[in-house]
Amino acid sequence: MTPLATRANYQPAFGYYLADPSVPLWRANGLLVLTVRQDQISALTRFGDRALLARFGLPRTPPRA
Repeated sequence: MTPLATRANYQPAFGYYLADPSVPLWRANGLLVLTVRQDQISALTRFGDRALLARFGLPRTPPRA
């Protein structure tokens, strides 16, 4: 998995990407939002709708390193 950082509702969030076994690319798979309270992660919410990544300025495939 390859994550790209963003923010959602003032909380840290990550678009996450999984390797496509048929081609040498990583493809968008969803968004993870961390709920932080008192400097600790208190909840983790996963959104599987790949279209959400565009709303957070994240690409369909991550930039190549």
